[in-house]
Amino acid sequence: MRVRKLVKRFDFSNDERANVTLGSGVRLAYERQQLELIAVNNVYSTAPDLFAKTRLTTPATCKGWIGFECEAKMKKNAAGTVVTSLGFRLSRDGATQLWWNGAAWTAAAPGQWNTEAEICSHIAAFTGQSIQVIVNLKTSDGAFTPEVRAVKLLWNSDIEFQQEYIARSMIPAMREEILPISEYAVDLTSASTTIDLKKIETPYDIVSIDSVYNLTNDPTKQTNIFSSYNSATKVVTFTSVGAGKRVLIRFVYAPSVVIIQSQDFAELSQIPAVCIESIFMEHMVECDPGESVINRETGAGWQLTDGYQQDINFTVRYTTDKTADLDALADQVKKFFQSRLLRCRGQDEYVALYTIEEYSHQPSALQSELHSARLRARICNAPFFLKDAVAVQGVLRVLITGGNLNMSTESG
Repeated sequence: MRVRKLVKRFDFSNDERANVTLGSGVRLAYERQQLELIAVNNVYSTAPDLFAKTRLTTPATCKGWIGFECEAKMKKNAAGTVVTSLGFRLSRDGATQLWWNGAAWTAAAPGQWNTEAEICSHIAAFTGQSIQVIVNLKTSDGAFTPEVRAVKLLWNSDIEFQQEYIARSMIPAMREEILPISEYAVDLTSASTTIDLKKIETPYDIVSIDSVYNLTNDPTKQTNIFSSYNSATKVVTFTSVGAGKRVLIRFVYAPSVVIIQSQDFAELSQIPAVCIESIFMEHMVECDPGESVINRETGAGWQLTDGYQQDINFTVRYTTDKTADLDALADQVKKFFQSRLLRCRGQDEYVALYTIEEYSHQPSALQSELHSARLRARICNAPFFLKDAVAVQGVLRVLITGGNLNMSTESG
């Protein structure tokens, strides 16, 4: 299995406020963009177990957590004694908080927290793809608070970036969210309480029934007479309707969503369909020196290298065999691509997705008796790290000695 090391960073910044859970006695300082204790009458609380949580993250390509680092500043009193400190716990579900008890990760009781060094040493034994970091802020002197800017995790991933954004993230999201409504009208020759939707000529993948109306008696569709739907037999059950009446069934369906490389895809067996085509990359920008995760006890760590960001442009073509279906499908497609954040499932991170050119809808039938429309969209600034992280040695201490400023560094 080919894996590479990636870094997941949780910032305690204003932009990430919605993703941070603050416990009693802890605040996210807007002006300083950091976690700190709350001061009452300019005195910080010395109570134990005051904490904040990162969001729970679940990168689908995670093959193990292997490193940890916290970006924080501790404070000294006038005597030069460090009076602030941090503790940490981890969680797999966002509810149960775990700590390393010296032998295993177990549920933590009040007062049970790990140091950063203990997390670094034992995070590899923390199994599962989901993880949340809980940070405990402590001070023994009410005049001082620890300041926490971020926590970082080093993890192994088998991600393939070229497939990550469209094939493994956008396409599944489209299948989940693009669910238009279509209609099927039937003139009953006899009184009935059921209609078989397998008789519809268009091969819809029906998800659910929205509503059923007796159009003859209720032309303005005020009373929904739907009762139930059997997805296996595709039979809709409703309140009895007499012979000679027209029944309208409104149903939700999932169109086919595919990536294609040819204009020949438009086949009757594949519609309604949403096709991603003409994918091309542009605007590549190299990243600054990559993020790193350093073990502060040893100085050993890993740093991302040769990263870059790039825009991914593509055309979205949607095709139906009915003009009414084209209009309904168009609404769903435009809604999906209307300036949103797309969750990249392999990394559990977000990138911007939006429409860059919307085509006018011209529902005149094609030669194939199909109706089609298009728009162009863009995934903006998608990150790529195609090479594995490299081993680095962090600087633990800088020594400045002598009258002529003799400067040297020490590492782990």
